[in-house]
Amino acid sequence: MNERSLRLSSSPGLAGRVFGAVVGAVFMAGGLLFAVMAVVGERFVDDFGGMDQCVDSDSLGGVPEDVLPPDIAVCSGWLPSHIGLFGWFGLVLGGGFALLGLFLTLRWLRAAAWLDGTTLRVRGALRSRVVDLAVADVTLGTVTYTHDDHRSSRVPILVARDPASGSSVKLPLSGGGMDRLPPRELRALADAVTTGRPSSQVDAWQAASYLRQMADNPLDLPAR
Repeated sequence: MNERSLRLSSSPGLAGRVFGAVVGAVFMAGGLLFAVMAVVGERFVDDFGGMDQCVDSDSLGGVPEDVLPPDIAVCSGWLPSHIGLFGWFGLVLGGGFALLGLFLTLRWLRAAAWLDGTTLRVRGALRSRVVDLAVADVTLGTVTYTHDDHRSSRVPILVARDPASGSSVKLPLSGGGMDRLPPRELRALADAVTTGRPSSQVDAWQAASYLRQMADNPLDLPAR
């Protein structure tokens, strides 16, 4: 970070981070528990592909297979010993839930955004996306969120697309328990969008103008 770096308030607050981490931990624990129970319970579901009554060919010690008791067979196929189709299903499904929980935890805990001069950097669960707002294609839109009490709210969002690489960054213009970013941050984003930009790029200039309007009227009061 340099002296001009401005951390934006679009990331969730402490309560939101704690809630997201708890939800992610529940998914991880539930997925791991399901996987363990599926493997341990394999002995009860032999009809689904369990192989509790088979031995590896390497452990026979030279004993011919045809002298083995009729209820014991030599394990074969791509499935490891003592894990059948049901066990693999549990491992895949449980592992998927565990990975989903890990992703949710990282997303909530790592979520952050910075404005370094004209460069916007948004950190996600696994990586950061970076775009120069001074040259990017910038537009504004809205995202609709549905709350637990079934209420819906529309949140403005800034979308910046790098014309060279095609990569895009989406920045919610709210967060941390606020309906909108602070006026200082909105003006900084508007200044970054218009820095050195020709007036012919109308969409970007309109987006910057709307950002300044939001900053000048943070309470969204009707004009007189």
